[in-house]
Amino acid sequence: LGFYQEYQAEKSMESLKKLAPHFAKVRRDNKVIEIAVEDVAPGDIVLVEDGDKFPADIRFIKEFSLYVDEAILTGESKPR
Repeated sequence: LGFYQEYQAEKSMESLKKLAPHFAKVRRDNKVIEIAVEDVAPGDIVLVEDGDKFPADIRFIKEFSLYVDEAILTGESKPR
């Protein structure tokens, strides 16, 4: 039973990792570059476009017609 639960937990973690963004577009030195999300540093300006996934711990400084689908955070099913 313990092995099965551990296996299921590992599968769940792998599924969650696939949903997380791997890269982010940031503006540094007046250039837009794509970097690994692990390399986003305090003070970076992260550019978010329609349909992008982005790190949840960013602060928006300017937005136009922003809509955020929070289904993944609230546990709802992913829209199809």
